[in-house]
Amino acid sequence: MSYTEVESLIRNFFKEFPLTGHHTNSFDDFIENGIQNIVDEIGVFEKKSLDEKTCTRYTFQKVFISPPVYENNISGEYEIISPKTARLRGLNFSCLLFCDILKENINIEDPENCQVIESETFKEIPLGMLPMMIGSKYSYAEKENIKGYFIIGGNDKTLICQERIAGNTTMTYIKNQGYYCDVRSQSDNGSRITSQISIYNQEGKQEVNVSIPYINGYIDMILLLKALGDDVTSSLDLIDDPHWDAYVQNSQYIDIDQENALYLLCEQSNQSFISREHRIKYATDLVNRDVLPHEEQKNKVLYLYFMILRMYNTKNTGHVDDRDHFSLKRVDTSGALFSSLFRVLFRKLILDLSRQLRKVSNFDIRSSLRSSVITKGLS
Repeated sequence: MSYTEVESLIRNFFKEFPLTGHHTNSFDDFIENGIQNIVDEIGVFEKKSLDEKTCTRYTFQKVFISPPVYENNISGEYEIISPKTARLRGLNFSCLLFCDILKENINIEDPENCQVIESETFKEIPLGMLPMMIGSKYSYAEKENIKGYFIIGGNDKTLICQERIAGNTTMTYIKNQGYYCDVRSQSDNGSRITSQISIYNQEGKQEVNVSIPYINGYIDMILLLKALGDDVTSSLDLIDDPHWDAYVQNSQYIDIDQENALYLLCEQSNQSFISREHRIKYATDLVNRDVLPHEEQKNKVLYLYFMILRMYNTKNTGHVDDRDHFSLKRVDTSGALFSSLFRVLFRKLILDLSRQLRKVSNFDIRSSLRSSVITKGLS
């Protein structure tokens, strides 16, 4: 091939697969799916009446974005902005986020048959400003030759990819004469934060302990298995290890049922509920939502047994995983980084609205929603 043909081939390749394509594709996925997934997951807050007969609930629904705009200081209206204008005027190249919010008044006298008394939808409530990536299909800046960066205060800014340990992969290691098997569990849609589970056994001891989100320290492994509905005795055939057999036979939790296990699990958390029903409900939601979210409910117990087997294998053989191996590393691009930050800011916004709803008698969602929380947080 001649030099001209090689040059043409290289140009065509990078035209189809640009160097910044992973950034723009990741950011577009965040706009199309990530924002809506986060809003659907945590975008609800409510307040019960004093007599606890009715409940006012606000639910964030469909999310919309505008083209890149800026606020005109003279007219107070939003106008379309180009990357060139943003640089010359020292502005942010960003778009407006809107969301429909549903307000419902619900009769909750009968918890098993709640009825909506009245409802109202507030259309296109501003959530804040979202920096727009140059080169995104939502930036309307096709003439820019270089893509994959942002314009903040008139200056070009870029995001640095963050390296992390791969999710949904078990890893074993030895630390302070203890044997560990960890997994960073991430749900399929990727919108939820990572849930880390760690199984641990100290040298010279029978007890197997496990740490899960929202529970203080380590808890007994059999307590978690019981909370998931497993009878544990069947595991004696799955895990052929004398250490596990002795631990199961001497465990104080071997004879409790699932309901009592859930109740005891809640006592290990920071939550303080008065009624037994509320404690069991909290613990049930915890094990269903935050324990191994990447696995179906019926497979969670088997996955935990797999982790126990790996931990005992490390104890018996001394073999550990190379945590620095390239195959166990992943890179978070702009979309994943924005999802993590937006989740924190949106949760902060929901908590602020929830506090206002409880304190203010004439609560108005339009005036109470502080869009500066997301705008300043993302800029």
